[in-house]
Amino acid sequence: MDFNEINLGELGRQIFARLLRATASDGSYEDVLYECQQNDSLFEDETFTAGPESLIKDWSDKAVQDKVSTWKQFKWIRVTEIPSIMEGGVQLAVFLDNIDPSDIRQGLLGDCYFLSCLSVLAENPSRIMNLFVTSKINQYGVYAIKICKNGEWKEVVVDDRFPCFQNEPAFSKAHGDELWVLLMEKAWAKLHGSYERIEAGFAENVLRDLTGAPTEQVHSDDQEILWKKLIEAESKGYLIAASAGTTKASKELLEKLGLIGNHSYGILDVREVTLDDGDKEKLIKVRNPWGDFEWKGDWGDDSELWTPKLEKLLGQSDGNDGIFFMNLEDFCHYFSRVQICRINDKYKYSSFKCNQNRDSYCLVKLVIPSDGLYSISLLQTDERCFGRNDDYDYSNARLILAKILSDQEGVLELEYLGGQMGQTRDIWKEYSMLKKGEYYVFAEVDWQEKVDLTEFCISCYGSGQAYFIRDDKVLYKKQEILAQIYKSCGKQEQEGSKHVTYEQYQEPNIHKITQLCEEGYGFVFYDNKTTESTLNETVTYNKFDGLTLMKPYKDQSYQIVVAPGEQKVVLIRQADPFGYSMASSTSSSIGFSKDKLQKLCKEQGKLTKRVNPSNKQELEIYQYQYKHSSGICYLYENKTVNKKFEEQLKFVLSGLEIVEKPADGTDTVRIKLGPGETKFIELKSVGPQWKIQTAVAFSIY
Repeated sequence: MDFNEINLGELGRQIFARLLRATASDGSYEDVLYECQQNDSLFEDETFTAGPESLIKDWSDKAVQDKVSTWKQFKWIRVTEIPSIMEGGVQLAVFLDNIDPSDIRQGLLGDCYFLSCLSVLAENPSRIMNLFVTSKINQYGVYAIKICKNGEWKEVVVDDRFPCFQNEPAFSKAHGDELWVLLMEKAWAKLHGSYERIEAGFAENVLRDLTGAPTEQVHSDDQEILWKKLIEAESKGYLIAASAGTTKASKELLEKLGLIGNHSYGILDVREVTLDDGDKEKLIKVRNPWGDFEWKGDWGDDSELWTPKLEKLLGQSDGNDGIFFMNLEDFCHYFSRVQICRINDKYKYSSFKCNQNRDSYCLVKLVIPSDGLYSISLLQTDERCFGRNDDYDYSNARLILAKILSDQEGVLELEYLGGQMGQTRDIWKEYSMLKKGEYYVFAEVDWQEKVDLTEFCISCYGSGQAYFIRDDKVLYKKQEILAQIYKSCGKQEQEGSKHVTYEQYQEPNIHKITQLCEEGYGFVFYDNKTTESTLNETVTYNKFDGLTLMKPYKDQSYQIVVAPGEQKVVLIRQADPFGYSMASSTSSSIGFSKDKLQKLCKEQGKLTKRVNPSNKQELEIYQYQYKHSSGICYLYENKTVNKKFEEQLKFVLSGLEIVEKPADGTDTVRIKLGPGETKFIELKSVGPQWKIQTAVAFSIY
């Protein structure tokens, strides 16, 4: 055989096609299509079959028994054999003319949360089109949709066989002969194991998975905050959905008003308008993905509040198309929460898969290519990827971003930039202006005991194409990294921190900053800016619910010594993501250097002059007594020109001891001072309570 005549690329494709058939695993759209072309056969997806298990994974599950009788009648039919699609006389297409949000029609599947997100995405058709690997019809029935699942963009390949009831699509479809709604829904079902598994979900998860953009949830109990969020979202082109779930009204009342409980809607527009009488009204344009059943209250289609001028301004029409307006007050009364997807079509996405054992962490290096806005996320595996009886639940997770200022010769210096904590599928934080450079993402998940999967994903979404390099956790201990991070945080004195000094102990240049941050770590940062004072402190937490001290400390108290020029940090970890309570008592003392004590003794001590016993005249012989947090000290000065001074100072001590104890081992200090000489005596604390008595005998000659 002449190898020069062989097309090696073609040979590789054939080998791959054989492997694909042998393993029945997912391949890329191009590879699956190539296999079908080589075999001249229609694609039959063996990983999401046209069988009952793709409708319902477990037909014996009590939760699905209300569906069994109807769903057993479903038949899988190729789209080319569905009468309503093929008999319209229009050529089959993925997209027919322009994508219109009103084209979406919900079927027998309770996935309105998914369809409402499709409708808001469809307001900008390119956002739907970009999810399709190809928009062309092919004779082999091979299609692929891109979905960002569990933090990673995946190419979901599906065939064109759909569940049908009475020869019509049983579930969602488009209004007409286009396939994009059926294909999107099938790809979503395949990702989660079955059609039944995608019933009743959360719009914020769909918006995130179809865009890669972080999505926030805003509750409607504060109208002012919600309106500001809606105005910002509308001005920036964000996607908005809303949930009429748990509200103040009953299900029956909602239906009378034209609303559906536990139902997801899309928000298309928000406007503040001026009425004829000069009053202002905040209006919200809402879409029901069912395509009908509309709000019947104020500003509904039939409301008398509409004027021709306002109808023209807001594009209001009376059609029963599922689109209606509400004012902000009514909206907040009946809609419990709003989801805002912070999409920007120019932004770039990158991700990194992490594997973290219990009690460990990840430290992933991230490179930001250019200054700009970036959001960092931590994403756990979606609970829908597990069976309903798998007892899977999300674990408490944390992420912290820190800029690498220096990493030379093993010396790491970091700048704290904030973080986030939560026991939800996704947690994320937006950083409004990251500078070009290298960063560390500290990520940690407190895996629940019943969770076996220890993988999660970190992602970056922002103005530049950031990229992750590696996990550096093997280079540093967790406490070492956190100490670096929170020393930086302490120096920044962020909002919410508590800053105290030790001025009451005559040392204003020792600082203590305390804070518990939103990512679930707290700290006590000590910064001793002195050159001759040492802080000794004991802190006991009388209440420490939901919190733990990190090594080397333990239990509910710590003792710390901070020498001159030192910075130290005590780390606190929030163990309970839902709250904590803390109360403490503190015992502090400052150990001064001998020079500092002599200075304080003279400046702030109690002054006593010795008196000549022969003539009762005060002498220029001085005693200064100074009491401070760590003890008591005495300073003697003989400022006479020609007199000598001797004194015997006898102490009776409790909780104190003489620093330079006399040679005879007693607590009696003998002072001998010639003219111009001084003597310093220091007593230091050795117990929580002090008692001192003195007896003095002196002579002058």
